[in-house]
Amino acid sequence: MNLSFDIYFEATKKHFADLYSLYGPLLFVLNLVRKSESTKREQHLTEGYQQAIDAVNKSLPKDLKIVYYHQDMKALLKRDKEEFLTLTNSFAHISISKTDFFSAQLLPKEKDKKPIILTFQKGVVRSNCVDCLDRTNTFQQLVGEAALSLQVINFYLITNSNHFRSQRSMKIKIQRLNHHHY
Repeated sequence: MNLSFDIYFEATKKHFADLYSLYGPLLFVLNLVRKSESTKREQHLTEGYQQAIDAVNKSLPKDLKIVYYHQDMKALLKRDKEEFLTLTNSFAHISISKTDFFSAQLLPKEKDKKPIILTFQKGVVRSNCVDCLDRTNTFQQLVGEAALSLQVINFYLITNSNHFRSQRSMKIKIQRLNHHHY
């Protein structure tokens, strides 16, 4: 791959700087592009993307480094669909639990007052693929489900705190529901 046109990855650095400014200090990246092929096509992109992320991370302080994870989705699905779901679900849940989401609460008797901010989104989960919306959409659906499960946990903890004794027990219940879905 010839990267001589942007050997310092300035465009890549600008892209991730934009993500930081829009979403906060935590960036999780999942690369779904093939890692090895008999005829290198996607593999070149995977190697270049890894180099770009490494270059960006070299210029960042430790607490702002991009969390990069590569998963050759096509190869993994061919080998073991359950392993794919386990690994991808884990990455989605971990990244969403770290980046969090925005939530606010209006107290029922105080409708004229401003909502109480409960949580702020502190980052974003980015996926990367080539000419394949199936791979990207599959992963983004898992991210959406992870976010929704955490929002449901948050909602129940706020509105029904006596019903669920701990956030951990609710997370386990949501994870069990997610596993039955697949």
